Amino acid sequence: MAKTSKTKISTEQLPKKMTKTMLFINIFGRFFIVIVAVLAVFLITNIINNHRKNSEISVSFSSDNKTIESIISQRPITTLVGNFNQTNLFKKQYPKSVEVLPLLSCNQPIKSLANTNWRQQLKTENFAYIFSTQPGKDGFTNCSLAETETIYGVPNSKVLVSGTLLKPSEDLLFYNHAVQKKVVLKKSNPLLTPNIIPLPISVLMAPTCSGTTTMLVVAHEDDDLLFMNPDLVNQIQSGNCVRSLFLTAGDDGGSAFYWLGRQEGSEAAYAAMLGINNSWIEKTVELTPTEFITLATPIGNTKISLVFFHLPDGNLQGQGFKDTDYQSLHKLYTGTSSTINSVDGQSSYTSTELTSAIQTLMNFYKPTQIWTQSSYIDSSPDHSDHATTGKFTTQALNNYNQQTTQSIPVTYYLGYQMNSLPSNVTGVDSVNKQLIFKQYALYDKNICETLSYCQNLSTYKSYFTREYTWAY
Repeated sequence: MAKTSKTKISTEQLPKKMTKTMLFINIFGRFFIVIVAVLAVFLITNIINNHRKNSEISVSFSSDNKTIESIISQRPITTLVGNFNQTNLFKKQYPKSVEVLPLLSCNQPIKSLANTNWRQQLKTENFAYIFSTQPGKDGFTNCSLAETETIYGVPNSKVLVSGTLLKPSEDLLFYNHAVQKKVVLKKSNPLLTPNIIPLPISVLMAPTCSGTTTMLVVAHEDDDLLFMNPDLVNQIQSGNCVRSLFLTAGDDGGSAFYWLGRQEGSEAAYAAMLGINNSWIEKTVELTPTEFITLATPIGNTKISLVFFHLPDGNLQGQGFKDTDYQSLHKLYTGTSSTINSVDGQSSYTSTELTSAIQTLMNFYKPTQIWTQSSYIDSSPDHSDHATTGKFTTQALNNYNQQTTQSIPVTYYLGYQMNSLPSNVTGVDSVNKQLIFKQYALYDKNICETLSYCQNLSTYKSYFTREYTWAY
């Protein structure tokens, strides 16, 4: 058989048209590969950036949610309302906490996850609304305060979650069913207007009182109930004006936001003494750019004011607690410390500034008498905060009397020392004192939460049957 030879065809022998086609395919293929590579890099970069952004958002939400959980653990709410992504993450982080109502926009719930009767439920249940003053981190459309009020009504109070009081990033707005019907109040009384940014005290109109105005200045949120009752309830039920100032948060060196429960307990106790529903409006008031207070007023009654400074509890002997950097009123007064910072980190005072702040509130409320705590010390020493509160109050009152050329009387009440003195509160007065304290105790998780338990503790049992005034 004859051998066949393979003949190579050179490029030159191909038709010119075919050569151009192959060249085009070659160039196009390379170009296509480059385009695919660029797109792949773009997509991967985009995925990485989105993942990083989502991770950052998740970390931010996670951090805020930790604060939110600490706050709402001290408040009697049943539902947390807010941004879908944030509330969804909250539920995963804290499955045993409150129920959540995820929102698609500022007022539209996720239909697949939310009950269609959600608005009716929120009108009958206590709830908290996550209010952001900045554009949504994840594209969520935030409500303005005006929109929030239109949808949910006037909030009872707000607590800062992140940012500062003057530049908040996120707040928790607290609602109860009574507020939903009281929106009109904010138009007639500035003290009942909710505010996100603190209002200077200079723009507030002080409530007027035709009769007696008693200003109490105490250290902790139960001192007035234990050491100044039944005098306190008699003042309130006589229709007199009462302005109660609480210098410390009563945090007891405890967990974050434990002090919020004590604050709410004070409101509950005063509502009981007034014989009204426990419905209050809380405002953040600016005394100076570095000094802020919370002012609580019961809805429908401007004769009562509760003022919270939120300074750290100084411990029994004024040594302070580790979690609040061992700060105390005692150290401030004696000059051991030059300043003291509030437990929420928003306020700071020197000794002179704290005295001036108390005096500012005297100018605002114009009291006709002052009640505070005695600095008397015997073999049964009192809490350092009690004695030092009396000293700061006395300084402020002396300055106020000198400024106004008045001589406002002051009454000093004993604290722990009265345990060793004879019982002098009996009958109905003693029973009422216990019932009032019970309303407070429901919100203070560090003491007896039932009246029978309180009665079995020797200290509280003695407080329920005693009240003593003393020399300075």
